[in-house]
Formats: sequence, C-alpha cells, structure tokens
Amino acid sequence: MDQEKDEQIMSKLQQGETQALGLLFERYKTIMLNYFIRMAGDYDTAGDLLMTVFERVFKYRMSYSGQSKFRSWLFQIGNNVLKDYWRKQKRESRRLDETTEAISLDADISEEQQMKYKMLHSALEQLPINEKNRVTLHYLMEMNYEEIAALEGISTNAARISVHRGLKKLNELLKNSGI
Repeated sequence: MDQEKDEQIMSKLQQGETQALGLLFERYKTIMLNYFIRMAGDYDTAGDLLMTVFERVFKYRMSYSGQSKFRSWLFQIGNNVLKDYWRKQKRESRRLDETTEAISLDADISEEQQMKYKMLHSALEQLPINEKNRVTLHYLMEMNYEEIAALEGISTNAARISVHRGLKKLNELLKNSGI
C-alpha cells in the first residue's frame, strides 16, 4: 500500500481536512524534534519550537504552492522559527551539555560511546551557527546540497563548501579532543 505523498496530504489540509495536519505531524515530529534538539540544545525548547512549526504550517497552509517539496517548505518554516527563537534569546546558540542526558541513549551503549557522543555534540556546538546548521541538515537530517541551498537561500556550491568547511572544523575539534 502506497503512502500518500506529503504534497497530497498538504493539499488535503488546504482543502480544509484538518486531520491531514496530524498526519504530517506524525510523519515529521521525530526528525524535526531531533533537529531542534541539536540546534537549540534543549529538549523542552525543541518541543516548543516543534509545536510552533506546526502552528505555522496550519496558519500558512494556503501559502504552500506545491512548487517545492513539502519537506523543504517545512524546514524553511523550522529555520525561521529557530531564527526567531535566537533573536528572542539574544544569542545564537546554547550548549548541549545539560541536555545530553535528556536525549535517550540506548542502554547497550557503552560509557565510552556515550562520552564520544557528548564530545561530538560539544564540538558541533563550537562551529559557527551557519556551518553547524548546514552540517546538521546534511549529515543528521540527510538533506542534499540542493535542498540546503534552497532552504538557506544560497547557491548549491555555497552549501557544499559550507558543509565541507564545517566538517573540516568539526574534524579538527574532534582530533583535539582525542576522539
């Protein structure tokens, strides 16, 4: 049985079928929550940002034209919500140290692996916000360079270069930390 495409579900939402929002929420809640945890660094804040995104999806549902993938449109809303959050907080990022424990880790993961996980997130937090965002979108959210470029309003080459530079800096930070 084929699942409906996001764009078809969004069309139903535009036609007044409000349960379609629930379908989209179920489909994207985990990936968006993980994105916000990585970007905002706080589980509670991430939950609030997630709710704000889907409030905006509903509020601006008629502005979705279907010309681009729904996922790209959703992440654009997510980026705007995140920028609003940072502007309101008057800072660009927060450390993940206090929330790493809130992120559920498999009980089978060794202490050494958990330490590496914490070090990776600590290193990721040290990247400039644009590079952190683009590395997260590419490697953790599995977006391609074209999607990142459209989302960020930059060229595909600029997205590729930014991800590469961010990864190189991340590599250096991890080497210096002993991973």
